[in-house]
Amino acid sequence: MARVLLTGFEPFAGATKNSSAEVVRWIGEQSLDHLVIEILPVEYQRSVSELIRVIEEQEPDIVLSLGQAEGRSKISLERIAINLDDAAISDNAGEIRRDTAIRSDGAPAYF
Repeated sequence: MARVLLTGFEPFAGATKNSSAEVVRWIGEQSLDHLVIEILPVEYQRSVSELIRVIEEQEPDIVLSLGQAEGRSKISLERIAINLDDAAISDNAGEIRRDTAIRSDGAPAYF
């Protein structure tokens, strides 16, 4: 069976919960042998390094990352990954990124 890494995020912007973390924790309580769960920090630098660390340690076959999208009334899949950090609020480390390429050598978007 494929080994799956399932990630969510800690609360941010003054919230006490993040729905992505709540779902990940609930699924993790099901004691599935092929599943690894990780709650990532809401910090630009640390979230990437933590995700890479877990991938290198656990060597999953599949990585499924959940996130919280305010205002959405249902679960939705991201169809296009835009190579841009652009947020009106700071991350949990106090950093704000506006119109910043995630990868300077990357494409504008990935379908």
